[in-house]
Amino acid sequence: MKIGILTFHKPINYGAYLQAFSLSETLSECFPDDTVEIIDYIAPREKNKIILNVLWGIKHYGIMNGLRDIQKIKSFHRVYPALALSPRLKAANLEDVFAFIDRSYDILVIGSDAVFNWNQNGYPTAFLPLYDFKHCKVVSCAASVHGLRYLEEPINRLKECAAVLNKMVLVGVRDQNTEKFVKTCSKEIQVMHCCDPTCVIDVQKIRDFAKNCSARILKKYRCNLKEKYIVFMMPDCLLTKMLREKYAKEYKIITVFKPARDADFYLHDLNPFEWAAVLSGASAVVTSYFHGTLLALKQNVPVISIDFSNYNDENYEGKLKDLLLTRLNLPDFYYDGRYIDNEKAKEKILHVLDDALAGKYHLEMEENMRQEADSFWNFVEEFRAKRYL
Repeated sequence: MKIGILTFHKPINYGAYLQAFSLSETLSECFPDDTVEIIDYIAPREKNKIILNVLWGIKHYGIMNGLRDIQKIKSFHRVYPALALSPRLKAANLEDVFAFIDRSYDILVIGSDAVFNWNQNGYPTAFLPLYDFKHCKVVSCAASVHGLRYLEEPINRLKECAAVLNKMVLVGVRDQNTEKFVKTCSKEIQVMHCCDPTCVIDVQKIRDFAKNCSARILKKYRCNLKEKYIVFMMPDCLLTKMLREKYAKEYKIITVFKPARDADFYLHDLNPFEWAAVLSGASAVVTSYFHGTLLALKQNVPVISIDFSNYNDENYEGKLKDLLLTRLNLPDFYYDGRYIDNEKAKEKILHVLDDALAGKYHLEMEENMRQEADSFWNFVEEFRAKRYL
């Protein structure tokens, strides 16, 4: 069979790249007699967002930051050949996209990541195809609706989504909130939990891709990754200053993706494999990013995860909260960004980080991540059983 994956694979985002890499590599290993490739389709709005993010960085951090963002974009382009990509799909409209998929693939895998959130690329969306496929079967893998306030969407739109989801031979979702979205569309649809493919990424393979990064980082940044360090990957805030004041004597503070005033080093041009390697050597990671949290935990590095999302309320549960509280049962690592300036929250963060640096959580992290990864292998077995239906 020929399997095509439709996902977010080319935003300038470390986690998006690596989840796509992991999904295609893992499915290729699970189905060695099949051809697996990522469909090289990028929605027009997604391409525009890359440029807008550079302009946003210039506005808030200055011209130098804009030049650094351009260097980072170039670093991503250099590793795109590591992805199993189809020829570039330059279809004029979604109807042409779906027609190409139907005649080119036996199975379309939609996901992972927040592919069911159409805020970024508009509706209708390629990730919920309003199309009558004649040949190609459709499944979703670790799909998420994170960020979409679907309870406020028109009922007719939800009915359209229900029709699409009902035609899928397997609906795999990443979190409880997405399951709630599917059930809101139609209570009759069977849903299966499937963890983000980052949970099953081949750590040795990504380290092989980044094998010379320590020497390059030492030469360019004078940053020695053999020393003890803590990685920050979050918006600059008072928390970074507090953590620096406590830990700077023993640990270097490295920030990635976005700058922070209180960091010793800002590694601005890492490619995704180098980013994962930097996380793997950290004593701890402090981040507000979902995949930053997962990649650290996958490599048995403790995480303080700060949820700055405005998506946590009585109707919706954010992806970080679902991951750390529901899936991984690591509540000590999760903090609501609205309350981190509270003195009790700060005290708890420092206490947990002290324990984490002392190695308290390593066995718990490893076991809980293994259990979460089992949901991916369960999905693969269900996929194996249903792909011929």
